[in-house]
Amino acid sequence: EAALRLTRAQVYPAEGRATDGTWAEDSFAVVGLSRIDAVSLGRQFGQLAIFEITAQGIEVLSCA
Repeated sequence: EAALRLTRAQVYPAEGRATDGTWAEDSFAVVGLSRIDAVSLGRQFGQLAIFEITAQGIEVLSCA
């Protein structure tokens, strides 16, 4: 959370979860961070992927 706040983006608590309810984890929703910076930050913290939500839909972005 501290690393996200240093970006000066808007950071909100969120929860990532499977649609069938078998998995959930605390997460963050971030507004105002570029795709490149978001993927880089995800990689830094060991995320396999992040989600990008736009008016066109949801896209899964690999952090590999």
